[in-house]
Amino acid sequence: YVSRALAIAKEIGFASSGRFAWRIIVPVHNDGHYYSFVARSIFSACPNCREPDCKCERPWRKVLTPTGGHPRLTLYNLDAVRDTSSDPVVVVEGVFDALRLADRAVALLGSTASVTQLSLLASLLRLGRRRVVICMDGDKAGRIGASKVANGLLSYGIIPLMASLPTNTDPSSAPAEAVIDAIVHANPYLL
Repeated sequence: YVSRALAIAKEIGFASSGRFAWRIIVPVHNDGHYYSFVARSIFSACPNCREPDCKCERPWRKVLTPTGGHPRLTLYNLDAVRDTSSDPVVVVEGVFDALRLADRAVALLGSTASVTQLSLLASLLRLGRRRVVICMDGDKAGRIGASKVANGLLSYGIIPLMASLPTNTDPSSAPAEAVIDAIVHANPYLL
């Protein structure tokens, strides 16, 4: 759920036709400028075949980005987190996960981090943040991705904390208390 106030503040829109039809459009900014966007379907499965694992000729994807947008070269919500002193910085997978955690979370826009994204996280911590908590989805891909992100941060000398969400939930769908509890009780990542 996105409130009207949040949609206005974050410039969230909706496409009713074209390649991004029936998708919520969330802009990605970098250094105060529009950089790209993420288009997330309002459907939980392919609207054509109604299957979670799409069987269509052109497979359906829940999240789309524009051609040439390169969202993996930045972090969603980076500017907002950079401008606050919230500690810890919480790393999540998707934009709705970050939106729920307001200006304390950045989204990787996927379950793994690029070298550029790891560098951006390291620079956030150099701005005076003391901790980074990785709070990925509570599924197999999220757990594998969390370990990869943690190992990447270790190469920068950063020991991240790992939050554990209930199975098959994510920061945007789990009960608020469970997300807060997971972040507060996150444990240092150990190899």
